[in-house]
Amino acid sequence: MISVVIADDHALVRAGICELLVSTGEVEVCGQAGDVDSAVRLTVQCQPNALLLDLWMPAHALRPSTDVVVPQLKIGSPRTAIVVMSGQLSPADIATLRQATVAAVLQKDVEPGCLLATLRNCVGASVVADRAAPGAKLTVRERDVLRLLAKGYANKEIARALNLTHGTVKQYVSAVFAKLGVRHRAEAIVRANRSREWISD
Repeated sequence: MISVVIADDHALVRAGICELLVSTGEVEVCGQAGDVDSAVRLTVQCQPNALLLDLWMPAHALRPSTDVVVPQLKIGSPRTAIVVMSGQLSPADIATLRQATVAAVLQKDVEPGCLLATLRNCVGASVVADRAAPGAKLTVRERDVLRLLAKGYANKEIARALNLTHGTVKQYVSAVFAKLGVRHRAEAIVRANRSREWISD
C-alpha cells in the first residue's frame, strides 16, 4: 500500500484525487493540505511514501511551493517522494523542478493510470509488493502507445504520430510499463509480441 499526502489549494481537486487514488485499492491517503505550511506539517507528521504537491499555492504565491517544501522535507521527511502537479508547466518549469530533486512532474490533466504508475515508480518496488498484474487491461491510448513502441518508434515519434506532447507520451509509457510489469522498453516489446491482441491493428 502506497501512503500519500495530497496538497492543493482547491478542495474539489484534493477530493477528486483522493477518491481516485483510494478507489484503486493501492493507495492510502493519510492527509490533505490546502497550503504549503500544512503540506509540510502533515508530511512530517505522517511520513508518507509520496507527497502530491500543487506547484502554486497560497501564502507563497510569488514563488513555487517546491522552494519551501523541498528543503524542509529533506530534513523532516527525507524518504518521501515529491510528485509535483500543475495546470500549466513550461519547459523551464520542468527543468527547474528536476534540478530541485523532485521525484516527478505531472500536468493536472494526466490520465489516472499515469498518475498511479508514476506513484508506483517513485516509491519503488519495496513499497509496492506487486508492481503490476501481468495482462492488466490497457486503455485504448496505452494500446496505441504500445503498438508504436513495438514498431520501434521513439517517444518523440510516438508524440508526433498520436498528436501528443513528449511529456504525455513519457507518462503513457510509464503507465504501460507498470501494467505490463516491466522496467524497460525491450521487455515491453517482448511482452507485447507475446500477447498480440495488445498491438494488433
